[in-house]
Amino acid sequence: MSSASNTAASPDQAWFWTGEWQSMEREAEEDHLAGRATAYGSDEEFLAALDARTKPLDANA
Repeated sequence: MSSASNTAASPDQAWFWTGEWQSMEREAEEDHLAGRATAYGSDEEFLAALDARTKPLDANA
């Protein structure tokens, strides 16, 4: 991200340009490029995957 980009940002978006947030953005981009991310085609698909991951361990008992 270039420093020129942050000159046009509104003050209520200044948090995005902090060093800490930019570090997290770089980490997320690295995860994405390394295939450590999942994209969903719809909200419903995402919610179904979330539901499957959060199902109680004894739900099938």
